[in-house]
Amino acid sequence: MAISATLIQQQRVSHHVIIEANGAIMERCISWAANQTNSTVTPMLGFWEDVTQLLGDETFDGVMFDPFPSTITLAFMKESRRLLREGGVLTYYLQQWGNSGVKQWARSRQDLLKAGFTEDEILPPKYAPMDIRSDCGANDLSTCPMQRVTFIIPQIVKGGKKRTEEFLNDAFSKPSTFETSFHDLRFLHEGPPRQPWARVAAQA
Repeated sequence: MAISATLIQQQRVSHHVIIEANGAIMERCISWAANQTNSTVTPMLGFWEDVTQLLGDETFDGVMFDPFPSTITLAFMKESRRLLREGGVLTYYLQQWGNSGVKQWARSRQDLLKAGFTEDEILPPKYAPMDIRSDCGANDLSTCPMQRVTFIIPQIVKGGKKRTEEFLNDAFSKPSTFETSFHDLRFLHEGPPRQPWARVAAQA
C-alpha cells in the first residue's frame, strides 16, 4: 500500500531505502520507487536479520519498524541502536487492546533497557485510542462489533532528547535524510547508499 513510505517521501528525505522480504511486494515496491521524485529510493530484498548486516554502524537518523500483527523483538532493538547515530530516533508499531497501553508499554520499555537504551533516551510514548472493527468470523465483517484498541507510539532518542533537538535545528539548514523499510521498517540515513544495497536490490 506504501502509505507510510509515501508520507515519508512527502518529507523530502534525501534517500529512502525500503527493505522487503516478500518478492511480490518487492516488485510493486520497485515500480512505486521508479515514480518517486522527492528522493532517491533504493529497494532491498530480504529479511532485516540478513539485510541490516550490510548497513554501517551509526549511519541512520531514524528507524521505524512496523511488524504488524507481531511486535518488535529485543534483537531488533539492539540492531536499531547499532544503526542509529547520536540524536537518531527509533519508533515502532505497538498496541494494547482496551483503553490503556500502559502495560504493553511497560514490557516494551524493559526490553529497550535490555537492548542498551538508557532511561534518558526512552521518552514518554504517545497513546492513540481507537475503535476498530473486530474479526468475528462472519462473512460480512460489517456485522462484527467494534473493539477499542490503544496504539502506542514509542519515542526513543539515541543520546537523549537534547540530541534530537540539536538534530532538528540543524536539519533546517540541510536536506532531509533518508528512510528505509522492512515490512514498513523505516531507517533514516544521511549520506549516499553503500554499494551492497545495489547488489541486494538487483535480486528483486
